[in-house]
Amino acid sequence: LCSPMRLSREEGSQRYTLSGEAQPTTPGARPVPVALTLVKRVAPSSEALERQFGVRAETLVRHVRESEQWIHHVRSLHLRAEFTWTRTPDGIAHHRKELEAQFPDKDFTREEEKSYGLCPSEKGVEEIHIDDQRFRHSCSDDRQESVEVWDGRTYTTHTKYLTLDQESYSIAPSLDNKGEFLLTRFSWPRMAQRHKFWWMSNSSDEVDEGDRFGRAEEFLLVGKEDYRGVPCYVLECLPGRGDVNRWFVGVEDGLLRAKHTYGPELRSEFWMDQYRQVRPGWWFPMRQGYISLEHEAPRPFVSGQCDVTVTQIELDEDFPDTLFQVEFKEGVCVFDLRFGEPVSYKFRKDMTEQDWEQIRAQGRRRAQEDAEDKTRLDARIGREAPAFPSECQWLNTMPLTWRDLRGKAVILQFWSHRCGPCRNHIALLRHPAEGSDIVLIGVHRSDSQTDEIKELMAKYNADGPVCVDVPSDCGRGLFTGEFGVRAVPWWFVVGPDGKVVGYAMNPGLAFQLARDSIQKPS
Repeated sequence: LCSPMRLSREEGSQRYTLSGEAQPTTPGARPVPVALTLVKRVAPSSEALERQFGVRAETLVRHVRESEQWIHHVRSLHLRAEFTWTRTPDGIAHHRKELEAQFPDKDFTREEEKSYGLCPSEKGVEEIHIDDQRFRHSCSDDRQESVEVWDGRTYTTHTKYLTLDQESYSIAPSLDNKGEFLLTRFSWPRMAQRHKFWWMSNSSDEVDEGDRFGRAEEFLLVGKEDYRGVPCYVLECLPGRGDVNRWFVGVEDGLLRAKHTYGPELRSEFWMDQYRQVRPGWWFPMRQGYISLEHEAPRPFVSGQCDVTVTQIELDEDFPDTLFQVEFKEGVCVFDLRFGEPVSYKFRKDMTEQDWEQIRAQGRRRAQEDAEDKTRLDARIGREAPAFPSECQWLNTMPLTWRDLRGKAVILQFWSHRCGPCRNHIALLRHPAEGSDIVLIGVHRSDSQTDEIKELMAKYNADGPVCVDVPSDCGRGLFTGEFGVRAVPWWFVVGPDGKVVGYAMNPGLAFQLARDSIQKPS
């Protein structure tokens, strides 16, 4: 084509004409007028498809949601399933990159690949027993074995790491929201609506259709296609909060076969298959699964896939009390939350009442110490931040003062290069962007040589300002002691006016406090 093309539409129709001139390849030939007729294809409306297929989108959605309600009418439920987690090469490379960024000083050898989830595949078995007030959940795979039990009064867990030769128990006096993840490996019944179960204490009392899952009357019928060999109606809805939902509902049985979310690219994909009738009118998918996606530039990619095969499902069994008991092994560490504050001890079968009283006293003592710590930390809030010691050493910057930092929110990250948990946050210690309203300053304890600190920071590409504290009588450092910090990692936030805003046990809360202090009217 050798002239600008013009697109015109025939009035009152969906026919378009693309016109212009084309130059023949024959030497000396003159341009030839051309005109192509195009017809715009318009997808049928939901109403048109409903008339064509003889079904309504709203009716299909309500039927799917009603088909799941039987799970609320059973006295007990027993599920046993085998699962296979398959990781793609892209997924393994992505996870390895994340681990290397988090632990740059670690060499991930082939022997450690299983421990850190870098193997192409992983198989396991999961089993769940639930009645009207108790549950037992056990899971074993190539890396670990775990059991969690709620007996109606106490929550107990046992975890054994097969690749690290470690195991431990934990005991808590309340369930709180620990049951939230009881069915998370299963796609059904979490895809169509929010369910309220007794073990999910923090869940909403009502089905949240409009906000996250979409109301039945808001769904549109957009077509019909096969999904994993099953003819399905395709429904779509944009909920009030979240991404576009696309459902695949079986034509013959009206059961949900898959749910995709888009925003606009594919965000998630869950599927259910091989439905089995466990009671008249009660259906359960014996095959389920999902894919895991990473949304990184330049393109999203599938990082892995989980396939779940349910091998056993039983309803309304009478479970023996022994099923909800955990047998403790001699000499294994126990983290106990029943005595006010967490205490740890090695379990012995011959523990006496005197031993237990010592453990209870340890819990009471820790509770009192924590209350005193909170009082001491709270006392700093609203006061002028103490000055940086003149004798301290600074890394990656000239010595700073609060006068230099006036007008900015400052996050003080107290840490030590000898602290394992601190290494999870070293990468945050980056030089602030030009014009940033928030400055993060590392405050290192006074127990190290600066060369050691510099070497570790270099591995994490951390080039932000760090104040190396000076020794004091408390052993943690003079500046650290001024803030009352006794354990690291820890964060304090100083507002633009130079006064202490608050403290946090994690960086997310610290950054939120910093942002709030900037937005707060003076």
